[in-house]
Amino acid sequence: VEFDLADELWPAYVDAGELEDAIINLSINSKHAMPDGGRLSLRTRNESLDAASAATLGLAPGECVSLSVADTGVGMGENTQRRMFEPFFSTKGEQGTGLGLSQVYGFVQRSNGAIKVESELGRGSTIILYFPRHIVAQAAADSSTRASEHSLSRGETILVVDDEVTLRELSVETLTLQGYRVLGASDAERALAILATTPVDLLLSDIILPRMDGYQLAAQVKERYPRVKIQLASGFSAERNSELIDAELYARRLEKPYRLADLLQRIRQLLDG
Repeated sequence: VEFDLADELWPAYVDAGELEDAIINLSINSKHAMPDGGRLSLRTRNESLDAASAATLGLAPGECVSLSVADTGVGMGENTQRRMFEPFFSTKGEQGTGLGLSQVYGFVQRSNGAIKVESELGRGSTIILYFPRHIVAQAAADSSTRASEHSLSRGETILVVDDEVTLRELSVETLTLQGYRVLGASDAERALAILATTPVDLLLSDIILPRMDGYQLAAQVKERYPRVKIQLASGFSAERNSELIDAELYARRLEKPYRLADLLQRIRQLLDG
């Protein structure tokens, strides 16, 4: 096994568990392609795709990160290459389910990336995964630079509640870059469990949540932890459980998608009282 990993690799926004699964699946395929042994090579690079290169991959031109898994095995013919990402297609007989590469393909698609296959019978295979360079952290940092000095943290703790993983992680990342201590929860029950054991200065919650919505959560927080400031956000103009809507929270809710600078300013205003 050989590693050729680039220094100062750009960040890519992917699910860590799915990335590990992809590497394992590709490595297992390489193992089966080398029954008498061989060389497995993993390589990472920063790459800038021009218009022509990007078009062949179905990506937009620009910067990306590549991860290649190469072997010196038996290789693949054109027919196998055409079908290799089909669910349940396998060349391993009883040793394979035909799901490994289809899972890799799905993961790359969910990551807004692309796959390139280079293989020839008797000469091994190279599968290259391309992921767009992740620039949200820099965008958030730029937003914080443009924001006024009142948007800077004074060491407060913020609890972010959102059942959409990507949006929750973006909020956590943005607020962490501002110097806040940030906790995350996927639903109201987990949020209340955190509040029971951890001092929190501000609750930032989506309104549409499973089981208990943002207004119901806010009502419990107001009753149990009256010092906690509350900011709600929603991408829906008409909320459910309208009889439970808190008029004050409704009036100052943030409508998704909101600008990061607006979120930072609103949080600072609430914390400053």
